[in-house]
Amino acid sequence: MNRIHWPNQWIFILAAVGSAAGLGNLWRFPYLAFENGGAAFVLAFIIANILIGIPLLVLEIGLGQKSQKAAPGALATIAPKLKYLGWAAVMMGFTVLTYYMVVVSYSFNYLKAAFTLEWMPDASAFFFSDVLQLSDSPLTTGGFAWPVVIGLLLAWVAVYFSAWKGVVSISKVVTWTATLPFIILCILAVRAITLPGANEGLSLLFIPDWSTLLSPQLWLAAFSQVFFTLSLAFGIMFAYGSLKAPESEITKSVSLVA
Repeated sequence: MNRIHWPNQWIFILAAVGSAAGLGNLWRFPYLAFENGGAAFVLAFIIANILIGIPLLVLEIGLGQKSQKAAPGALATIAPKLKYLGWAAVMMGFTVLTYYMVVVSYSFNYLKAAFTLEWMPDASAFFFSDVLQLSDSPLTTGGFAWPVVIGLLLAWVAVYFSAWKGVVSISKVVTWTATLPFIILCILAVRAITLPGANEGLSLLFIPDWSTLLSPQLWLAAFSQVFFTLSLAFGIMFAYGSLKAPESEITKSVSLVA
């Protein structure tokens, strides 16, 4: 049975970018940049991306492409026992997926609320009381937060129908899911620089505090962020690489993704 591949290199790049540029960048990166010297952290992150990000991304995608197998099978072509490392990566990816899906559930709730601005006038109370329906303490379980449950059900249904025809349906979905977020981010960025305090934020991001480059914590944060940024060690890029035609190029497309 012949393996179906990405219809073209551009679709592969969109799929890889859609996986790479996720919550690790939207949530984790700004926090780490703020905590570790702003522009100095960005510089350290770029260096880390060049030193380990791109090489590991080439390795994962290239091994998947050459073997035409996902992480367990691809690593087993090096040594049979390495398949267990591949399965560990798959389980790690699934673990990440389970809590990402809850975040998608929140998104469905906010999509519904956006039509009537339900979060007004107290956005914090809306999230904690109406969406999460928090109890008094972690020891008080209470009942189900039905907005989250329904949103979670919708999220899994969306994932199922995105992947039910394999690479054929995924190729159509990523055309939108990998491009719309960048358009939305551009809109948010334009909005952000018009808000009070924007100059301070831009200064933090673009004017480095060189002394922070001597901090081991900064470099540890930068190198660890690379794994979140490029979805490395989660088994994802092995699978995406296995859907590339064996004779297609790797380096140029991987550089574009990074």
